[in-house]
Amino acid sequence: MQLLFVHDFPVEKYEDNYYSIGFSHKIWDRYLPVFDKMLINSRVKNVNSVESVNQSNGDKVNFKTVNSYKSPTSLISNHKEIIETLTISIKKSEGILIRLPSVLGFIAALICKKLNKPYIVEVVGAAFDAYWFHGSVFGKFLSLPMELLQKYAVKNASVAIYVTKKYLSNKYPCNGEEFKGISNVEAVENFNKNLDIGGKIKVGLIGSTFVDYKGHDVAIKAVSKLVSEGYNIDLEFVGNGPSKKIKNLAKKYKIEDNVIFKGKIYEKFLLNDWFRNLDLYIQPSLTEGHCRAIVEAIGNGVPTLASTAGGNSDSVNKKYLFKPKDTVKLSELIKKLIMSKEYREKNIEENKKNISGYNLKDIQKQREQALQNYKKLINDFYL
Repeated sequence: MQLLFVHDFPVEKYEDNYYSIGFSHKIWDRYLPVFDKMLINSRVKNVNSVESVNQSNGDKVNFKTVNSYKSPTSLISNHKEIIETLTISIKKSEGILIRLPSVLGFIAALICKKLNKPYIVEVVGAAFDAYWFHGSVFGKFLSLPMELLQKYAVKNASVAIYVTKKYLSNKYPCNGEEFKGISNVEAVENFNKNLDIGGKIKVGLIGSTFVDYKGHDVAIKAVSKLVSEGYNIDLEFVGNGPSKKIKNLAKKYKIEDNVIFKGKIYEKFLLNDWFRNLDLYIQPSLTEGHCRAIVEAIGNGVPTLASTAGGNSDSVNKKYLFKPKDTVKLSELIKKLIMSKEYREKNIEENKKNISGYNLKDIQKQREQALQNYKKLINDFYL
């Protein structure tokens, strides 16, 4: 039985193979224990070189990329081709799994509804927030229609998997079966690091600097306040960048020498090393589903602060949360962690309790239960 996976992630095509950092072949092991093979509908970009370790297609996994979807305007000019590609894939696959939010996912859900074909959704974020806080006027214009499309797509799904325990299921209820708190975190470390702080305080944040919703501006403003008070802080950004906007903001707040752009860190062991060399981790996001970086920071023994956005409260204890854009509260919390080792120890202890349920075997067991329930439903559908 074939499972179609629909999402907007941009796969890179090199010769006859497809590559992706976030969707390498190992991610399909989440679904292949239940389904015999998979077909992937995604966006595509042709490239001249790739990291072979990130190959996504392979054993039991093939791609049918949506080549005509290259930009928001192409959704209008190439809408017939996009719909046709998705429709062909949906008709030739017994099961359809749609990851949301995604434009291709919204279209696929409408096609499934038209064909009266049952589908399953993975809800990993909030559509309105993702578009509203993206940083463009066009994104704000799209935020409400995308929110309505996501509500429709989830409501009409036969089964819904949510990566958060409460936030996303409350926001996007499903008329079918609901499976909550099935994290999309790939690995949870359990490392006890030295919590002593030296002369230089290292504060980290993961996220592309080319989008607004990761809160780099909030981090810069909060750290700038502390630097002006005499604290010796380096703010390290991991992810796509640096963007001109964030570089200029660091300069405006006079901490350009304190902001370090680390770029992307692909290898897991290198990312863990980076976490373990931090004194604090912050996630001042304006929107989140279930943030992998937060869980990995806590698992690596790093005192962690986060905004109240999305599912952050699933992982970070209430006393270590602050409202999105609240730079004053964030700077106060950072200061408390810097000044008190006991406070740092409590932060780690309490946050680790929150992520203790993210045992990969248990999560996969729950995911497979959701997939099995969906498989039984489509077996009955085809009888």
